[in-house]
Amino acid sequence: MSASGIEPGDHPDDREDRGPPVSPTEGTDQLATIGSRAWARILDGLIIGIPLALLIMVTSEVDTGKETLRIPLAVQVATTLVAAAYEVILIHLRGQTIGKRIVGIRAVRVNDGAHPDWTASSMRYLLPALPALIPIPGAFLLSPVVYLAAIPDPLRRGWHDRAAGTIVVKATAPDAGDGLSAR
Repeated sequence: MSASGIEPGDHPDDREDRGPPVSPTEGTDQLATIGSRAWARILDGLIIGIPLALLIMVTSEVDTGKETLRIPLAVQVATTLVAAAYEVILIHLRGQTIGKRIVGIRAVRVNDGAHPDWTASSMRYLLPALPALIPIPGAFLLSPVVYLAAIPDPLRRGWHDRAAGTIVVKATAPDAGDGLSAR
């Protein structure tokens, strides 16, 4: 029996390569630092943002007279879906985006240390993204508040972590066979 009391294979999302369960009560030495989380977010922003920005630049029309940029609706939808898929799929399947992997951290469920399920992975993405969808000037500025809430929290959990039942910890070892390992 594993340390969490759950045998591998008891749940369809359980895989032996997920690493040991993490207990937030074991101390803060396993918790990812706020700095490492920020670097991972910056790296992910560059990894996903640069290609999407290039797509927007190539497909958009600039009206210099009105100083506006017209982005086709299909491109807006595609960039939104690609950004969501990047975050949600990687967090669910590996507990890590590429940025988190580079920095050496991963998101896990608080209760058993397993990778977040689809609902938790989606919640982690949607909560910070929602303020950008509010049609009020400056509402997007609320997105950082979701992340900054981790600073005073003893378990370094932002609002998206709390809503999803997740915690971000130091990655003890890379997952084998994940397609992201350096060979």
